[in-house]
Amino acid sequence: MTHPRLTAAVELLRTNHRYRRYALARISSTIGSTVAPLGLAFAVVDLGDGATALGLVLMSGLLIFLVVTPVAGVLADRLPRLSIIVAATSSAARPSFSLPGWC
Repeated sequence: MTHPRLTAAVELLRTNHRYRRYALARISSTIGSTVAPLGLAFAVVDLGDGATALGLVLMSGLLIFLVVTPVAGVLADRLPRLSIIVAATSSAARPSFSLPGWC
């Protein structure tokens, strides 16, 4: 016996093309965000720099996040939502696409 919420979610995916498009975009974005650090780790280790360089690269990503987040919050309060989403997604995708050429 299936859970009623699961049945409703499957029905929503089947019948609503806008929600289906959103769900696929969200899954794709999550997979890309999850796999990018793994590709980065392999690229840094493959260059022969070892664990220290990998730690520095990952720490720099965290520091950039901590610096950019307050500024992004202010911009998000003042700019249209769609513009923010498009800009954030495209800027997040750029490094992922440049990884294969860098390796």
